[in-house]
Amino acid sequence: MATENDYKQTVYYLTKLLNGGLLGEKSCTPIRTAIEACELQIPEHPITKRWTPNRCPHCDEDLGGKCDDGFYENPQFAFCPTCGQRLDYSKPCPFCGGEADGTAQV
Repeated sequence: MATENDYKQTVYYLTKLLNGGLLGEKSCTPIRTAIEACELQIPEHPITKRWTPNRCPHCDEDLGGKCDDGFYENPQFAFCPTCGQRLDYSKPCPFCGGEADGTAQV
């Protein structure tokens, strides 16, 4: 099974190949598709803000759901159900500056 580092290296090399200008437009489309598919496999932290549902960092899809009491639930999906972006809740959130659970650092 490919690791996160394998996907990062693949994106790097395919981007260099694409930017080299040696390929025709017909060849560029499959390479762009492969780059996007690899990028979706590199785990990213969902966009987390207090009192709102988590959002996908790739497609901005709402990852939560409304509860009957007016609050939001935030299930921790392994992948975005819309675009397939791999999600990682273990890293600190780069969007809110807080911990993985959305709490702010003091």
